[in-house]
Amino acid sequence: MCLRGIHKLDMRKAPEIPGHKSRAEMGLNMNILILSAGTRNKVVQYFKRELAGEGKVIASDCSDLAPAVYDADKFYLVPRIDEPGYIDVVLDICKKEKVDGVFSLIDPELSLLARKGTVFGYRNAADYLAL
Repeated sequence: MCLRGIHKLDMRKAPEIPGHKSRAEMGLNMNILILSAGTRNKVVQYFKRELAGEGKVIASDCSDLAPAVYDADKFYLVPRIDEPGYIDVVLDICKKEKVDGVFSLIDPELSLLARKGTVFGYRNAADYLAL
């Protein structure tokens, strides 16, 4: 696909390179946690498509009525972000699922995560939890 002279390379359609191993074969799967997924089905679907089986998309929300959590590979019902212990629950999910990246989709949650930056300031949540 070309958009104004910018070419997008789709690695899923890239030619095979002799001797090249996939991310999965090298043990480089990437697990993503999407917080407060809500109605953002397309975000969850996008990450699943791009990971193409080389990792999991885990979603969380405080409501089991949030449709996006059902598009994820796995989902967790979590407390509201203003409840005590919310960050601890998120960190437990990160540890259990070996999460490499955490995405928040709502501004108040971003502020909360920023205030807890020392917890999430490591390269990934697993690095923090391994200390």
